[in-house]
Amino acid sequence: MSETTSVSVINGSTPLIKLETKEYPRYYRNLKADNQQTIFSSDTLPVDKLANYGYALVNPTAQPEGDSVTQGDPELREDGAWYQTWIVAESDPSIKFNDARARLLAEALSLVDTELAIGLPFQKEVDGKTITYHLQAGDSDRPNWLGVFQVAQLRKAAGQDDAVAIRTYENTFVSLKPDEIIANLLALFTGIDAAYKRYWEFKDAVNAMKAGDTLPALPDSFVE
Repeated sequence: MSETTSVSVINGSTPLIKLETKEYPRYYRNLKADNQQTIFSSDTLPVDKLANYGYALVNPTAQPEGDSVTQGDPELREDGAWYQTWIVAESDPSIKFNDARARLLAEALSLVDTELAIGLPFQKEVDGKTITYHLQAGDSDRPNWLGVFQVAQLRKAAGQDDAVAIRTYENTFVSLKPDEIIANLLALFTGIDAAYKRYWEFKDAVNAMKAGDTLPALPDSFVE
């Protein structure tokens, strides 16, 4: 038997059952409407008076766990009181699978977008030390890099070899000559293409799966 909470007085939100028709849920306002010959002077009514007006309290019970839980018809038990009942139904397996697949694909898209927003790693020798920096590759970064790439090509064609400062993901600057800029950005765009290729392969594989298949784990990374 489910645990119940003892109720001695009802108010406007207390669920009731209409005894003659078994309509449920009914409330104090319905009781008043069915008994207009009576003047009710209070917003509450003792439970032991309900039967006088053709109603009974439906005692609350604890809601069970389940994929889909709805209220059933109230149950009249051996103690003469009415109790709330619950209907527990498992969701359609295909619905659960599709929901899980949608969550996995959303996580995959978030992963590749986040990784590219951080960028791809590069290294450069500076004063005898190797430094590592990231060039960001998010949606808003790519048009900027195309402009930088074109300028570097023009400077190289003009014989200019001065280094320029490039801002990194680490919010620092690295000095790169035109040849270095061109090499870095070619590698960057190649890395972007490769990351999206791995993402789309993962997405296509997941979309091809059917209910009952075991969904794969999210990769650690789409960027290599």
